[in-house]
Amino acid sequence: MSKQPEQSDDPRLHSSLRRHLQNAAFTTLYRFGGRIYDPLTQLLFGGAWGRWRRSIIAFLPQGSVLDLGCGTGSFVNELNAKGYVAFGIDREPSMLRQARTLTGTRKRLVRGDARILPFRAACFDACVATFPSRFILQQRTLDEVVRVLRPGGVFAVVLSGDTNSWPLHRRPIRLVLQLVYGARESQRPPDASVIAHPALTGEWRRLAQGSDRVLVWIGTRTETIETVP
Repeated sequence: MSKQPEQSDDPRLHSSLRRHLQNAAFTTLYRFGGRIYDPLTQLLFGGAWGRWRRSIIAFLPQGSVLDLGCGTGSFVNELNAKGYVAFGIDREPSMLRQARTLTGTRKRLVRGDARILPFRAACFDACVATFPSRFILQQRTLDEVVRVLRPGGVFAVVLSGDTNSWPLHRRPIRLVLQLVYGARESQRPPDASVIAHPALTGEWRRLAQGSDRVLVWIGTRTETIETVP
């Protein structure tokens, strides 16, 4: 009689399965869900999603900002309202259609790939990415970020957020989110080398803002690109 395979309790397997399901769900939503994306995030996270995203504004210099993977354009709208000259780029037509409706403009919203940015060199004071997919870690993306940033420009990434401010009626939703994302308390910041480029100096930070905890990466474009002899 053959022995039945035992169920694995290896947390790495569970984590890998969770990431696979996350990627599949987010890819589908991002590709086809432009109209429901903002209402869905509001349903799941309440106002926390917007607060986590806005946590990086304090680190941005005034001027022009490029939002990588701008989605529905809601953050572009917020940046413009605060006096920035905000541009957005996304590869999904569903998202850009919604972004153009929301912002009422087409001029600063571009369909494209973060690995091949259709902008001239040194034209932005800051680049941002909020809750991005793994494209943000690719060397080609970082090369392009460095190319379009002015020396001294800021690159800011919001990776994740959590809040202790969950009203009683929203706690069932929080339990569902914990099944999808895992327990935030157990998640450690990525290794410092995850976002690594010779022309970017930065670090991971855990921001505590009231009941919120936000994991961000804040970096600066150096004046010159270091070369390895």
